[in-house]
Amino acid sequence: MRYMRARKGLSTREFADTAGISFSQVWSIESGAGNPTIGTLDAIVKVFNLSLAELLKDI
Repeated sequence: MRYMRARKGLSTREFADTAGISFSQVWSIESGAGNPTIGTLDAIVKVFNLSLAELLKDI
């Protein structure tokens, strides 16, 4: 996710604001410490204009 966020030119704070999730959620997910809910994943894929399957394909 960090790579895709950086490609869009968004800071962690900008991404969090755009997705409507907290900065701490973004940090937690990017550091591997968090377990995002389906709602959070839905917000993330909307920012990246991806499907959930596309986001998770390399995991």
